[in-house]
Amino acid sequence: MFDNARSLADAVKTFKKAYHCKDRLWASWGDYDRQQFERVCKAHRFGYPFGTSHLNIKSLFAAAISANEMGLDGACRYLGQEMEGIYHRGDDDAGNIADILCGLLNRMRTATDS
Repeated sequence: MFDNARSLADAVKTFKKAYHCKDRLWASWGDYDRQQFERVCKAHRFGYPFGTSHLNIKSLFAAAISANEMGLDGACRYLGQEMEGIYHRGDDDAGNIADILCGLLNRMRTATDS
């Protein structure tokens, strides 16, 4: 997969130009991805593509269900959802994280409607 991949610098440019990431909230499961992006951008001397708004869905999930933080697989199990794809593969994890967030928001909405 790496042989056909674009450079990280090109990907960061695409984030900035096509997705206007500086103006959007971005989210990840935990804080590792945010910190890794910051480290890599600094090391390669190109600007961090995201703004200051970051949502740590792992912490949000734990607070919402009054539990300790858990992995993606545990959160899926808790919500009765199936993990899709390959664990730790970016696009698969992104889909699973989005599903978890939607599941969590639906649970919260249902709880407030009752």
